[in-house]
Amino acid sequence: MLHTTLRLARQEGACKPSYRKFAASVGGVDNYGEDTPIPLSQVLEVLGLRDALWCLRAVLPEEEAARDRLARLLACAFAEHVAPFWVAPIGIDWQPGDTISVARRYALGQATKEELASARAEALAAWHSARVARGTIQVASASAWTAEADAIDAAIFAAGDAEGAAYVAAEASGEAAFSAFGAAGYAAMAAERQWQHEQFAAMLAA
Repeated sequence: MLHTTLRLARQEGACKPSYRKFAASVGGVDNYGEDTPIPLSQVLEVLGLRDALWCLRAVLPEEEAARDRLARLLACAFAEHVAPFWVAPIGIDWQPGDTISVARRYALGQATKEELASARAEALAAWHSARVARGTIQVASASAWTAEADAIDAAIFAAGDAEGAAYVAAEASGEAAFSAFGAAGYAAMAAERQWQHEQFAAMLAA
């Protein structure tokens, strides 16, 4: 389990309304204590997914290594969930799984920083190549290309800085789901957010 504190959250620039809401839920700052450890599962329950993911940047110093591992694995799961939206244009062999697999191996200590950087660079190159290709080859719809671009973004973020990887990968994955389902976009995004919430809760409890 990972933890933050009210002091750490404030020092990292926590959203004031969210900070106040959580402080109120524990009986106030003076009652709870600025340095009392707060399980991120409790933040998730009280404030929801986005604020709990944000709190990954404000964990106890001794939990930062565990945070990095969890955040990257979570980002990989989020990116993998929307990877099927990506359809490679002719001439581009890269797939989101290429980058996600390296990011996951890195989180588990099975790949080097150089391998991770190379995987991220390949994903960025694919993103730019696909953007050029989509500009010259008509796709089914603008929303289809947006979903593909968001799927690439999620993979790129999974190979980025661990501290913010899960938060930004979650955002990209939610946007991919929204774009991929047209008129049902809001429902698809809500479903994706709920799935992300469940994944995060499970990883925190593991």
